[in-house]
Amino acid sequence: MLLATVAIVFAVLILLSMPIVFALGVAGIAGLWLGGYPMQQLSSALVSGSQSWVLLAIPAFVFAGNLMERCGMSHALVELARALIGWVKGGLGMSVIVVAYFFSDICGSKMALALINFCPHPCPLPSDGRESG
Repeated sequence: MLLATVAIVFAVLILLSMPIVFALGVAGIAGLWLGGYPMQQLSSALVSGSQSWVLLAIPAFVFAGNLMERCGMSHALVELARALIGWVKGGLGMSVIVVAYFFSDICGSKMALALINFCPHPCPLPSDGRESG
């Protein structure tokens, strides 16, 4: 019943054109209030939940990835990996592994590497003379 009420509150707020982040917040607080959670503890629970070092490090790793992309360091690492191993048959996949190794060494975090690797990258394949398809 509580889950259905929270879902209905969320859906109504979305239909009223409220931004999703605020609709999630209002629906979550409504669920806590209907579930009997003491509202006096809500602010301290929110602050203590945001003090995790892992959560605080994520924006720094995103910033580092964007900085590496804008200054051209990531392109230079891709070119280095392609020069080292790209000439081997199947070297494109192997060069991705080498670039991932370099990025994880620079960042110092495997989670940051996963975040950077799953961001969309422009594909430089047509510029190196390979046929598409």
